[in-house]
Amino acid sequence: MKPGGGKGKGADFEMRISRAFTAWWGQGKFVRTANMQCSSHDSRLAHGDVACLLGDKSPSLDHTFPFSIECKNDESFLFVHLFRKDTQPLLGWWNQAKRDAELWDKQPMLVFTKNWYPDFVMTHLRDTIIGDNSTFHRYLMLNGEHLVISLLQDWVVENGHYKEGRNVA
Repeated sequence: MKPGGGKGKGADFEMRISRAFTAWWGQGKFVRTANMQCSSHDSRLAHGDVACLLGDKSPSLDHTFPFSIECKNDESFLFVHLFRKDTQPLLGWWNQAKRDAELWDKQPMLVFTKNWYPDFVMTHLRDTIIGDNSTFHRYLMLNGEHLVISLLQDWVVENGHYKEGRNVA
């Protein structure tokens, strides 16, 4: 990859995830926060890499969306990291997602991939429903937190309750 090429790759991934969440959420529009402009009454910086905006002329953050989305498209992730104590780079990404989420009173969500792999989502176990039709999920404990990694395509199917404003019990 050319020097600086990772920024374009990351931006493309964020735009793809924005489109996927816009289609799933059904209200507002998810955008890359690097490009985000909010109305004057909601001009604070957004959380994570992708956020949902409501309105066209003077958009504002959709505070009903419960997650702060951090996106990573990085070749340094290896699946063997899920089975070892050495969880880098996953641990660093998760810590970044948590920091952003805490700033805005949201739940952290890490969406990640690498070349030729599907998109994965990692959340707290308490924030995710794993249904019988899920094709992949992996439970893990990272620094005392119970987390789950799922295919993004499965996560959006199994977790539609967020669109109705309900919380996971």
